[in-house]
Amino acid sequence: MRAGFQAVFLGLLALALAQAFWQHARRPERIASHFDAAGQADRWTTRPARTAWQAAIVALTAALVQGLVWFNRRVPDRHSRLPHRDYWLAPARRAATQDRLDAAFLAAGACLMLFFLGLFHEVHRADLAGSAVRTSRAAPLLAGLLAAIATVAALTLLPLNKPPDNGR
Repeated sequence: MRAGFQAVFLGLLALALAQAFWQHARRPERIASHFDAAGQADRWTTRPARTAWQAAIVALTAALVQGLVWFNRRVPDRHSRLPHRDYWLAPARRAATQDRLDAAFLAAGACLMLFFLGLFHEVHRADLAGSAVRTSRAAPLLAGLLAAIATVAALTLLPLNKPPDNGR
């Protein structure tokens, strides 16, 4: 399970980085970077700076997700907040439980990469139009991200919350 989510996550990471560099060549040299309450640009940036920020946000998010996966495997059992942790982290079930948790972190990371792909697409559209990103386009992306992460969390944690069958 973990390997499949790892592949999807890394594929979306590569796509998000490719998007940044594809958009770079198509952006104007001077880009609005901040807008006042009336939607008028009041700060500007350069094309290379925008691309660097976009790539850095994506790469740092990926590093954070991979760091959570790495860290999760190193948390001592006594610090784990899993329900029925002694059952789920028993030697016979530990590997499957860790894989399930790793897959959840990677699935949430994939959701973040999809969010960034959509958000940076909207940012690129706004750059080309010389306007701010429209809330009507960004809000559904954020709502989708939150719903997807809540779904990942529920699908991961609810089965772990079921009381074990007398430890069998």
